[in-house]
Amino acid sequence: MWLCGMQGGFADEESTMELTPEDVQEILRILEESSFDELYLETPQLKLIVRRGPSGTRTAPVPSSTEAPSDETVPSPQEDRSTVLPSTTTPVAPGISSENRMNDQLVPIMAPLKGIFYRAPRPGAPPFVDIGSIVQDDTVVGIIEVMKLMHSIQAGVTGTIVQVCVENGQAVDRGQPLFLVRATIAADTADTPITP
Repeated sequence: MWLCGMQGGFADEESTMELTPEDVQEILRILEESSFDELYLETPQLKLIVRRGPSGTRTAPVPSSTEAPSDETVPSPQEDRSTVLPSTTTPVAPGISSENRMNDQLVPIMAPLKGIFYRAPRPGAPPFVDIGSIVQDDTVVGIIEVMKLMHSIQAGVTGTIVQVCVENGQAVDRGQPLFLVRATIAADTADTPITP
């Protein structure tokens, strides 16, 4: 596992280098493809230390906030900063019932990031989707807050929501199932089995 630590450094008004969360994700992606076990990066404004953890897996824990999202910080679907990672198998996870695990037409919508998952755009608002909701590939199903930034999560599949696997405001890990969707079979592909 990648262990990532960031600390504020010295403020330097002449420095022009800023490191965004997307930059950190890109650094981690590059490190995943390398044989290096550690990275140390220091600028006048930031210190970033990334080390491969004892498990050998390569995911980066990202600090997140427990505050609920506010109206002005929720990105619209057009501003989506994240995508749903495709899944090749339906994972066996505690949030998925055994009945739904056995159905091979169920496709999980996975958390693409570690953070706090919200089912609604703001506190008190109705959820983006619920059991029985019909979703398309680009339907926003929730948001994940990472480092005070809100990331819209798209379904990435066409079908009907059959199970909600996590609660509103719950911390989620990358790759954790958020919803199960019964995939819709298009008329021209009705003879082709769906494999999640």
